[in-house]
Formats: sequence, structure tokens, C-alpha cells
Amino acid sequence: MIYSFCGVDLTKTCGGCPEAYDAHVRGVYVGYLRLRHGFFFAEYMDTKVVFEARPEGDGVFVYDEREMYLEAACKALIKEYHSTQEEEE
Repeated sequence: MIYSFCGVDLTKTCGGCPEAYDAHVRGVYVGYLRLRHGFFFAEYMDTKVVFEARPEGDGVFVYDEREMYLEAACKALIKEYHSTQEEEE
């Protein structure tokens, strides 16, 4: 685990070009985050983009923006996760 925000644990799968992460909630895979060519997104369960942004970094985040964007993406992922859990109940 590299980062953890809002109950989402991130594991860096690629350090740059693209900077990428797998996202897990309680050990269960819930999504993928990727920054490439200045476009960052978070995809829930590899099917639905739940967050998009245009950070300053191109293939890697500029240091002072990384945590801000990762946290925002995790908030979007956990919101979608809780939404789908409610639908299943």
C-alpha cells in the first residue's frame, strides 16, 4: 500500500508515464487510477469513470498535487462503492 484515503487503499502499479494505482476497499479491488499525458482519471471496477482531472503533471504528478488528486479520486470511488452496495441490499 502506498496511500490510503477515505477507506480506499492505493497500490502504485507504475511510477510514471503513466503514474497508475490499483484501488482496494477492505482488500477487494474496486478500481484503477491513472495519469498520462496530463489527464488523470479514476475508474470504478474497470467499467465506470467516476473522476477526471487535468493536473499540471504529465505522466507523473507534480509533488504538491499528488495527494490532492488521489484523495479526490478515492472520494469518488468510495461514493460509487457505497452506492453499489446500497443497490445490492
